[in-house]
Amino acid sequence: VTGVQTCALPISEIAAFLLDEAADTGSDELALTQEAIARSIGSAREAVSRSLKKMNKDGSIQISRGSIRILDKRRLYEMMNTF
Repeated sequence: VTGVQTCALPISEIAAFLLDEAADTGSDELALTQEAIARSIGSAREAVSRSLKKMNKDGSIQISRGSIRILDKRRLYEMMNTF
């Protein structure tokens, strides 16, 4: 089933992954690369990059080099059920 996620933006999968990581680490500041997220959810890094940029633009996360800060958990939960 490789290639399915490369067409669509894997926003719901990323939202779920970020929320799980935040729960596991007890922090909204996550030391993650786009490549690590892509491997974890089984998606292409380019699709993850586009999705993270969209999520950053709407204010749900803040992207820094090698880290992601969750700014709006409620919005991430909504993304899990919308996309």
